[in-house]
Amino acid sequence: SATMQALYLLCTIALQLTLTLCIFNLIPIPPLDGSHVLRHILPYGAVQVYDRISGPLSYLLMIFVGRAVLGVVMYPVLGLAYSALAHI
Repeated sequence: SATMQALYLLCTIALQLTLTLCIFNLIPIPPLDGSHVLRHILPYGAVQVYDRISGPLSYLLMIFVGRAVLGVVMYPVLGLAYSALAHI
């Protein structure tokens, strides 16, 4: 039915958006949350250098690196999520 197709499409888009935002937010580039995780793993000297990455440079890194990471990571993660949902 049309209602079920619309609901399926809505759930698919919501899942894709949620997973995309989750993975993107874990990229270790300031100001994303992944940068806080990486910062606590790095040795002291590396933290000093890492803290200098800010401002326009971090946003350029987010655009270019983030896009590449999402392209490489998103397809396998979405495929796993879809196959898991198909078995429910």
